[in-house]
Amino acid sequence: MTAIALAEPPDLPPGSRDVYLPIVGGPPPVVAINPVTAFYRLLTADQRQQRGRLEVCACLEQAAAWRAHGLAVLGDPWSHRDRDGIRPNAYARRAGCVLPPDYAIDGNQGESLVAGSADPAVMFAALAASASHRVHLFGELDFYRRQDKIGVAVCEGPGEFRWYWAIFISRCEE
Repeated sequence: MTAIALAEPPDLPPGSRDVYLPIVGGPPPVVAINPVTAFYRLLTADQRQQRGRLEVCACLEQAAAWRAHGLAVLGDPWSHRDRDGIRPNAYARRAGCVLPPDYAIDGNQGESLVAGSADPAVMFAALAASASHRVHLFGELDFYRRQDKIGVAVCEGPGEFRWYWAIFISRCEE
């Protein structure tokens, strides 16, 4: 709550053209931050993060956007396989990411999904609380620790969970 206290105006000489304008103060305005940017910040600032660096990758952002849209709008099943049977590695490759040759053509070596809230902190906490997602998110194994590129997307839709997030963390040569 902001309290406003207005002082009495000063005595001004008769005929003065001076104008008294009170100063009204309060807390600084709340600046909304992009939820994807907030998610990146949470991930990179977390002390559990074991990667030396994590760089935003346009190809992985595109793959994540396609997946989040598919889940939220197109009715893809809540799975690491879309309605046509296409898996995350294929999405990354279609977006232009050159994945390492040992990544399966029809596999998932880099996607995490979470849904149910527009709040990045809530979604980040949900993934971090999941043992299988935490390993990917924070690079707890050497395989994942070598993944230094990231793309995140969130999409709102009419589906069961309303807000769908796709997080792609992988090795990618754009």
